[in-house]
Amino acid sequence: MTPPLRARRGNYSVILGFLLPVFLGFTALSVDQSWIRIAESQSQDVADAAAHAALIELRRTGDVDAAEKVATSMVARNRVGEKAGALLDIQFGGWTRGSTAMTPSENPNAVEVEVGRVGANELPLYFARIWNRDSAATEASATAASRSLHAIVVMDITASFRFDIHWARDGAVSFLDIVHDSSTPDDRVGMVTFFSRYAHVWTEPFDLYDDTAYAATRAQWSTLTWATTEHDYYGDDVPAYPFYRYGSDYYNDAPQMPRYYGDDRGTDHSVGLKLGIDVMLEEGAKDPFAYKALVVLTDGKPVGLPIKPERRPADLEEAWRVYMHGDSTRSASTIILESQNQAVRAENNDINVWTIAFGSGGQAEFMESLVVGDGKTYATTDPSELVPIFEEIAVSLPMLLVK
Repeated sequence: MTPPLRARRGNYSVILGFLLPVFLGFTALSVDQSWIRIAESQSQDVADAAAHAALIELRRTGDVDAAEKVATSMVARNRVGEKAGALLDIQFGGWTRGSTAMTPSENPNAVEVEVGRVGANELPLYFARIWNRDSAATEASATAASRSLHAIVVMDITASFRFDIHWARDGAVSFLDIVHDSSTPDDRVGMVTFFSRYAHVWTEPFDLYDDTAYAATRAQWSTLTWATTEHDYYGDDVPAYPFYRYGSDYYNDAPQMPRYYGDDRGTDHSVGLKLGIDVMLEEGAKDPFAYKALVVLTDGKPVGLPIKPERRPADLEEAWRVYMHGDSTRSASTIILESQNQAVRAENNDINVWTIAFGSGGQAEFMESLVVGDGKTYATTDPSELVPIFEEIAVSLPMLLVK
């Protein structure tokens, strides 16, 4: 005779009692393992952020203690699980292309951090307590390092900049100081100047890691001023036309600078861009994986060049490599188009372009059209802002997370 249905219910209750620990075990496995994976992912995110933050501070200050404080602060402000993790370890060293690990370095360009929750700060578990396990450790590490840097600063040195160019000079020197503080043996930096229809390689790219070369270049950059009008192109001791018409305000006896010759009125930004890109590509042939940055500063908008001046037979100056466009006339619209064509050329060659527009002449929109890649445009009418702008560009050059 078949037992009553209610008698079977008792059998199921017994079976359920035996299986309940199994169900709870699977719950522990699924819920707590998911919780651990989330915490591990958060640990990695925090490690990545801390490594990047420390590297930025290291590039900005060159101070490993300050970089460690920034990393510690970054970890404290971010959660791993339901509370902050800890900076378990931080190391500084050198990293070059092709490396598999950091190496000891007196001039570090890389940071490795380890973040997690261990010991008394382990991640609490919930259902796994039925297996006598109430916490789990979670750790993650990240290494951030600078790519080798190739940078060219392109400076407008026209006479209209004569009263404020010292601010630009100080900004460029600060830029040089910042990138030097975290340089590697593969970093290269140079400067191109331009005025009228001429561009000059004012300092050839040099090994930024070489302290002697850095000191010499810094000393030269510290003498930057606007193009001299010491002589006209006939070699007479008379300021070049049209500057003698304006008296001593326009006279600039600076023999270390390129010279104005003849009727050099106008500003052609395209010549500075072209020569800067040419130099960058020469450097890129030595290290095609370097990060390429072009920083262009002007104090004016494009101004047409109606007359092609004579040139000295021996060239404009023997001290610099020189580029001059060959057109006998050059309208403002042509200068704009040629400058934008050079920006396209930069983009095609993986060159990132930052631009700085100083003054109230309406040049900001034009300079913004030249920005490429990671670059950014800055516009200001306050010359004292040129120094922090250069510094911001220097510290914002992108970092590479390598591990």
